[in-house]
Amino acid sequence: MASVSYGLNRGTGFDMQPDEITVGTLAVSTNDIELRWDNTKHLTHKDIILACESFIRRLEDGRFNDPINV
Repeated sequence: MASVSYGLNRGTGFDMQPDEITVGTLAVSTNDIELRWDNTKHLTHKDIILACESFIRRLEDGRFNDPINV
């Protein structure tokens, strides 16, 4: 398995519980939101958590003119 993906659909729950996350190995899923990483890069749990926290900071920061309206 070269990559692992975690997917979640918007509106699946008020607080989007971890049990509602779909786990797969496809590069593209049918979920509304997807997180995927390459297992061949030997990332640690900490590496992935730090990256996710960086994404959250980016989304919460109002300075960026992102192409999507979130």
